[in-house]
Amino acid sequence: MTSEKCRPWNGAGRVRLTISPYQKPPELFATHPILAITGTASAQSPAQMIAMIEGAQVPNRQGYDPYTLREVMDRMHVPGLSVAVIREFKIDWAKGWGVADTETGTPVTPETMFQAASMSKPVAAMASLKAIQEGKFKLDQDINTVLKSWKLPGDGFTERQPVTPRALMSHTSGTGDGFGFPGYPPGTNLPSLVQILDGLPPSNVGKVRLERSPFSAYKYSGGAVTIEQLALTDVLGKPFPQIMREAVLDPIGMTNSPTSNRFRRSGRSRHRERMVGTGGE
Repeated sequence: MTSEKCRPWNGAGRVRLTISPYQKPPELFATHPILAITGTASAQSPAQMIAMIEGAQVPNRQGYDPYTLREVMDRMHVPGLSVAVIREFKIDWAKGWGVADTETGTPVTPETMFQAASMSKPVAAMASLKAIQEGKFKLDQDINTVLKSWKLPGDGFTERQPVTPRALMSHTSGTGDGFGFPGYPPGTNLPSLVQILDGLPPSNVGKVRLERSPFSAYKYSGGAVTIEQLALTDVLGKPFPQIMREAVLDPIGMTNSPTSNRFRRSGRSRHRERMVGTGGE
């Protein structure tokens, strides 16, 4: 069973949800994967917003607009999803639809965990900026002087400008990992960060390398964030989940959003692993 990636779209007085049937691997698991925020829709009551989300979208701007949320979920084979609405920097309301486990029929609730996918990237950036603020390394420092367990090959692209944390976080590092990250099924052996970066088994993607000079162009790069993750663990000497918990998640009260994809297969965690353990960013 896999979860689907859902994106919010806010139109004038409407809340549009576009559900896409592709996945990549996240680093963060969150209770609410979809955020419907701001716009004129923010003035609506929870009941009005839920009705808009559940109903057909008007006008018809996409092929699925005429369908209700339930019909779209059926057609896109999405077993379950949840929505959280943020108002004045706080969760105003949250609601789940569908099931979290197709075998047991466990319903999605506001507490059900989903893969947060690339929403984890700015969260990781917050941890990096906190480390920078504390003087652990610098925003414009050569990343190879920060890394200890691995080095990024320059391949002739870093003669004038090194790759820096700023470049990694802004997708301007020059890394060319256009393959994406499909993730791993529950129970399989997971590669280390170095194995992922070098494309070695059991990694299921190619190596992360430079294909242009840093800051010469923008290209979305999950590999760059993987390098950022390795730099954090090298410098701070702690597991990444612990770093994220101490630097970001605990201070802002995100007590139900771990950055680990290892869940014990017992009790409530069993359906969580089925729901979030096979998809991705």
